[in-house]
Amino acid sequence: LILIFTLMHIGACAWVMLLDPCNEEKSNYAGADVCAQSNVYHIYAEALHISASMMLGVSNLHIIGKSGMLNLDFEGRHEDNTKVFLISTLFMMIGLFLIALLISEANVYVMGKMQGSAAFQRKTDRVNHEMEYYGVPDDLQRQVRAFY
Repeated sequence: LILIFTLMHIGACAWVMLLDPCNEEKSNYAGADVCAQSNVYHIYAEALHISASMMLGVSNLHIIGKSGMLNLDFEGRHEDNTKVFLISTLFMMIGLFLIALLISEANVYVMGKMQGSAAFQRKTDRVNHEMEYYGVPDDLQRQVRAFY
């Protein structure tokens, strides 16, 4: 979980660095109101959302609308086009790896639980078989089963 949040943070920082919305020399300059010190959290939150979306390999822009502070329109910006596609592909691959890692960890946990119950079941089956083999009386068998 810490790894996921760390990678999301690094991704958000990479998006802000790559998009560079406060560089007045680029065509995607967001304006003085967006680049004000009071909006740093809003820009970071939007970049974190973009990073999480990239890591999950999904986009929910159809639900929340277009990005308000970070200009994601790359048609007129040929200088950053390749970088953006490489970074987004990299983050999608990292996200795929993390999802596979989480699923495998959940599988290991479930199999460990099942393995413990299977060992207990084998032990009780062996005890029941031996009690039947040696002809142990029923009330004593009930006491032995209650012990396990």
